[in-house]
Amino acid sequence: MADLSNKKDLDRTATRTIKCYLLADTDWSQGTTEWHSVREKEASFYDKVVDRKGHEPVVLYSIAKVLNDIGSRFQSKGVIWLSDMISTHNYNDLEPDTIYYMEKFIRRFIVLNKRRIKTNRILKAKVISILDFLFERGSTIGFLLREDIL
Repeated sequence: MADLSNKKDLDRTATRTIKCYLLADTDWSQGTTEWHSVREKEASFYDKVVDRKGHEPVVLYSIAKVLNDIGSRFQSKGVIWLSDMISTHNYNDLEPDTIYYMEKFIRRFIVLNKRRIKTNRILKAKVISILDFLFERGSTIGFLLREDIL
């Protein structure tokens, strides 16, 4: 029994570490959308994390959360990150609030880029893959947004 408890503690520690490392564990002030240390070169860091650790539900959560906060300048890359992760990996257990952060991000992205989404087939396919993922998990917002851009 001690081994099982120790494994749970290790999993919790790893989850907290990943969230912290990806800047998703910080309580940013309400409305903070950028941080001086998160610049374009950090996008390549997130590219690598998505590629190497994207199978972890905590990474999906962290990317979605950061895109709503200090990573807001990575909107287009964020669509690619989220789409690639959900298209490549099966997520059975999600971190709490993952769906919420994904809905919030994709809603804002669609509002700001609706015309571009409708005219760019590749972008539209990526956005629809995110919306399908949300809908499959019971998201009404995912369904309504999907219907809106089709």
